[in-house]
Amino acid sequence: MSPDHSHLQKPGGGPSLRLLALLFVIALIPRVWFLLEAKELPLFDQFYLDTQSYDRWAGEIAAGKLLGERAFHMAPVYPYFLGGLYAMTGRDLVIVRVVQHGLGAISAVLVFLIAHRLLGRRVAWIAFVLGLGYAPFLYFEGQLLASFLGIFLGLMGLYAFIAAIQRGGSGLWIAGLLLGFASVARPNLLFFLPFAALWLLFAERAGVRKLAIFCIAAAIGLSPAAIYNKVVADDWVLISTHGGISFYLGNNDFTQGTYVPPPEIGGNPEAIDIYDSRRVAERELGRTGLKASEISKYWFGKSVEYMKADPVGYARLTLRKIALYFNAYEIPLDVNYEADRELYRSLRVLPFGLAWLFPLAAIGAFLVARRGTPAGPDGTPASEPNRAWLLVFFVLANAISVVAFFITARYRQTGVPALAILGAVPVSLAWDCFRAKRWGRGAMLAGAFAMLFALFQWPLYPGKETSLARAYGIAGKAFARAGDFERADELYRKALAVVPEHLDTHMNRGLLFFEAGRYDDAELSFGRVTQIQPGYYGAWHNLGNVMMSAGYPGRALVAFEQARRIDPAYAGSHDNVGRALLRQGRFAEAEASFDEALRRDPAFLNAWSNKADVHVARGDFEGARAVLAAGAARNGNNEALALRRRALVEGEREYERLRQKYEGRLLEATRAEGESLVYLCGNAVLVLMRNEDRASGGRDEPGGAIYDLYRERWPISSERTGGETQ
Repeated sequence: MSPDHSHLQKPGGGPSLRLLALLFVIALIPRVWFLLEAKELPLFDQFYLDTQSYDRWAGEIAAGKLLGERAFHMAPVYPYFLGGLYAMTGRDLVIVRVVQHGLGAISAVLVFLIAHRLLGRRVAWIAFVLGLGYAPFLYFEGQLLASFLGIFLGLMGLYAFIAAIQRGGSGLWIAGLLLGFASVARPNLLFFLPFAALWLLFAERAGVRKLAIFCIAAAIGLSPAAIYNKVVADDWVLISTHGGISFYLGNNDFTQGTYVPPPEIGGNPEAIDIYDSRRVAERELGRTGLKASEISKYWFGKSVEYMKADPVGYARLTLRKIALYFNAYEIPLDVNYEADRELYRSLRVLPFGLAWLFPLAAIGAFLVARRGTPAGPDGTPASEPNRAWLLVFFVLANAISVVAFFITARYRQTGVPALAILGAVPVSLAWDCFRAKRWGRGAMLAGAFAMLFALFQWPLYPGKETSLARAYGIAGKAFARAGDFERADELYRKALAVVPEHLDTHMNRGLLFFEAGRYDDAELSFGRVTQIQPGYYGAWHNLGNVMMSAGYPGRALVAFEQARRIDPAYAGSHDNVGRALLRQGRFAEAEASFDEALRRDPAFLNAWSNKADVHVARGDFEGARAVLAAGAARNGNNEALALRRRALVEGEREYERLRQKYEGRLLEATRAEGESLVYLCGNAVLVLMRNEDRASGGRDEPGGAIYDLYRERWPISSERTGGETQ
């Protein structure tokens, strides 16, 4: 290719305010479409992991708790930004998203402005279109996450820096403040500050005075978080306390370059950052009361030990992380763009992903490097350096910051606007080739793009299937909570198509069927979990509840007994067994199970209430009252047990009234007025009625005359159940 880059010449004038306003409106259009779709989905107000932490923290700030009790454990700018919006809007999530998308649209305009200053008007338009078509911008702007704010502040700082050096250094203090403060919002922007300082010193030859102004301003921008941490926690922490543990998460002998919970401390990210990292560090160091900086130092040290012990393994891991960073797949952390985009038509129609931007930017960086000293408007060499290199350094700084820790899509977002600008360069050149009919050069560009397009999409992410199944499951759960069972099951089936033995999905699907009264399907789902992982307590527990609701107390007993074998220390295990025994009329055994539950946990209210039901089933209301009184005494006169006692009094009165009215013929009473009995006395009365039905010549199995009356309330099978007849 010829080094002629006339297509990159900078035009004489800057864009007008009218044009910038038009660009802002254009950038808003897909964002409004996305927001209109998003607010109709149940995921709109469902938060997980970091989004949940930000929502909770912002709520505390909005309630007036501006100062915490410890150093910041996460970058604080976004929580305070979100807390301010909550305070003004009363936690209106639509307004929050409107503001976030508005800042995203301004970021799109900043992409145009930066490209215009560095590479000219045509490249600026192409960069704007590439950024406009990059769907993850919209997706992350719609989350309660700091990514969009880091992009906005980072672009503001980069634009201010470029404008300042183009003016000979005027305004460097503004650029330093913005880039420093942007680093507090998105700490990986810290890695660009050294590049900017070195550029001033060597490329711009700005002198020590201008360099000092920039560095001091950047330090001032960074200082609020450091001052807060010193005042609140008496600890010098630059931004947040999770740097050490985050570094360890990406640099150890069990990771493959992405987020993997450490085996020694569990899998909840917030617990890892705040509690578990402290617990393990204090245990290993043999002292308590460690400062956050000491905990962070401990985890940094663990990673350094790993690097020293296995330098070859660490080198392989680093190369793998570099490959993952420059891979087109949007690797998830707490939200999954690749899965969720299927829910939004607005995201699916936008054409440009990193599969386009990475190869275009790679070619663009090559062209920028070949450009050398740029030409001025008259075609003569200019004295200023090739400032388009700043875009390469901006991407490189982001890559270093992410590769140093672990790879995830939203940490990579900060560098994507620079990719769009660099990617516009070869598109501009391709247009020149087309107009000039330089088919050979055009073919070289197309060939390079095609090769890189395939390379950057090479499947490298090892957790793709599991993360997709998890994301489909989360979305399915949200639709289930919203009552859209059909859509929920569709998403669960998608999850199982990706990972057929995904336990959480089978469990959630079982719960979906259970709530819909599809007991056979629920049994299959929970039963599948017990096959995949026989020691899963929750699966046996849920299976037992399904069998109880379906009218199979004997099969429920088998499931509950298996759950009890898995976790005999849990009082609920014994309570469940007792419930199944009670439904079978095995009163003495049921009472013994409830007693065992109460021995293990005297505060287990269900066991007190269920034990009272044993006495009700025997017609012993006095004994039931005594049980409830004992439970209330052991639990501080618990209101729930008190209400149960009052209901029992009403139940006994109704019970006696009907006995007298029908001269003890409970079967006849049930046929005439049994709904009130069932309502007041619950399942235990059904057991008593079934026993009377047997004594009066009814069928010796569930499904007799009385049970037939209540088939809609408690569907009953033809399963034979033995039991006491007391």
